[in-house]
Amino acid sequence: MSINERVKYYRGLKGYSQKEFSEMLDIKKTTYSYVEKEGNISCELAKKMAEILEIDIRLLLYGEDEIGERNEVENILSEIDKSKFFVVLNNCKEAKLLELFQGCSENKKNVILECVNSICNSDSIK
Repeated sequence: MSINERVKYYRGLKGYSQKEFSEMLDIKKTTYSYVEKEGNISCELAKKMAEILEIDIRLLLYGEDEIGERNEVENILSEIDKSKFFVVLNNCKEAKLLELFQGCSENKKNVILECVNSICNSDSIK
């Protein structure tokens, strides 16, 4: 399911019309219609939508499948020794991470890189 389909789906679950939802978002109905048609959405608008729809923003942006993959990657990353993260991949979990990464779409690779950057920039490893 694409982002525009997810937006429409979760809006429908709440019972909001396009007009009602666009008013809640404080945008023109025509602008909102374009979001549902094309899936073009800013981070700020996505955050506001998720808050109004009472769902996790990751669910809105990535869908359930990608959240599951992201959680799997986060679990693998949490088990990797951060001080050895950039050492040659010789651990089974590290190899699994590389395997997952190589088979991912560009969008999924970006999610993985966000996780890695978050870990590498955390206070616990500085």
